[in-house]
Amino acid sequence: MSHFTGVCMSFTSSFHHGTDVVIGHNRRDEKHQEEKHIDPNGLHETWIDEPIEEAYERLFGEALKEYNEKQKRSDRKIKSYLQNVRQNSKLNDRYETIVQVGNEKNHPDAETSKTILKEYVEDFQKRNKGLEVIGAFFHADEVGETPHLHLDYIPVSAGNKTGLKIRNNLNGALKALGYETEFVEVDGHKKMRSAEMKFQDAEREALNRICRAHGIEIENPNRPAEEYCSSKQLREARDVRIENEKKSIELERRESELQKKEAAAEEILKQKNQVESEKKNFEASKIEAEKFVQELDEPVKPLPKLEKVSNIGTPERMEQNFPTQKTGTFSHESPYEYGSRMTNSVFEWVKEKFYEPLKDKCNKLMDALKALKRENSLQKARINALEAENKGLNQSVDKIVEERLQSRSTAILERGREEERAKLKPKTDFYDHFLSGEKTTFTIDGKDYTCLSGAKTIKNVFTELDELESITPTGLKNLAKICEARGFDTVGDAEDYRKKKGLKSLFDISEKTQSHGYGRGM
Repeated sequence: MSHFTGVCMSFTSSFHHGTDVVIGHNRRDEKHQEEKHIDPNGLHETWIDEPIEEAYERLFGEALKEYNEKQKRSDRKIKSYLQNVRQNSKLNDRYETIVQVGNEKNHPDAETSKTILKEYVEDFQKRNKGLEVIGAFFHADEVGETPHLHLDYIPVSAGNKTGLKIRNNLNGALKALGYETEFVEVDGHKKMRSAEMKFQDAEREALNRICRAHGIEIENPNRPAEEYCSSKQLREARDVRIENEKKSIELERRESELQKKEAAAEEILKQKNQVESEKKNFEASKIEAEKFVQELDEPVKPLPKLEKVSNIGTPERMEQNFPTQKTGTFSHESPYEYGSRMTNSVFEWVKEKFYEPLKDKCNKLMDALKALKRENSLQKARINALEAENKGLNQSVDKIVEERLQSRSTAILERGREEERAKLKPKTDFYDHFLSGEKTTFTIDGKDYTCLSGAKTIKNVFTELDELESITPTGLKNLAKICEARGFDTVGDAEDYRKKKGLKSLFDISEKTQSHGYGRGM
């Protein structure tokens, strides 16, 4: 443990806001002083302790009276506003904050903590007029724990138009102090900052301000209090928060994976649409190619008339263009030779002007057709692969969506269970106290009845009734003789004496003597 010496030191600070109030623990009632972690010689002080019944009468008595006077029907009148609040699952009869400087491994000494926290209580009362402090308890007697403050208060909301004009309402009280819930932009997402969160942040800063005034620097005022405090309530809150954070991280991870797969699915769909477009273009090209092939299969049109050919025409032009040639010194070529030569010349001209260009064009078109067929096969294979991949992605997306819905449903159910447990906790605590033999107060028809030892009181009553039922007239006479001989006024006095001495029976009580009083040998 660190001690304050006037030199600037660094510690953490903690401010935890909750609804669980164990008033016996706070006051250090006799029963709670026996708790193992409490040092009976340690330092603990009560600075404020106003009974909650008196506080409710002081704060709401006039408003309750005014409300009841306006009610024409008696069943709408409120007998006890405190009981009315306790029966409302949405309200708490009081709230408690646990405040400390440092943690169990590193904190100021008890006197320094006491000075700072007492100043904080006074500052809290000045700043928060709508939060009526009814309890302030300083504990530095818990072994291995940090000196801390239990601050209990009742939120008071004034100026209400319906119901009581002044009533218990935390949101109304915080709103009057300037704290309202809002949604803020964080990393591209809207997150809620409740009025209670703003209030806690402001109170942490107020505590840190007081610490700095006493030469103590706070290292991590923005860290959650549960991370570095040591009280039992805060450790429980820390465990719950960490578990919820783990669930949130897992949910965010799954959402991120889902977003990535959704993006991949969109990209695949885009590619699929592109392939479909290319497929349509290919089909159009295929139709054009098939049409061209069909045209190739059609009969060849006759060649143009030779009259239009420059080298062929009238007999005179043929004679001019194709004169006979000598085959020797004294002879000319025969008609057969002449005709053959002329035919070959015409064939070569037709081949050069018509056949070769047409052949080249046909070869190019056939090559294009073969390329289109190959591309068609590749596109079909690609389409089949994309369809298979798309099917697998759709299945993965469906599975992720189902897991996401199941995870969210589980989180919602778990949150609902936690809320129900929180609502039922006061009742279960009441029954636990009652069954464990602790002092328990019942409210019947607006009146409070107290069992000093819970269920044990009722059990003892029935046990005594059973014992009385089994007593015979002779037994009653003997009891009377015992009481008279031993100087007891009532059988109850004798029974109390027997229990005190640990005797098995009333007959084991020794007779009263002048020298020894009740029982010889006492």
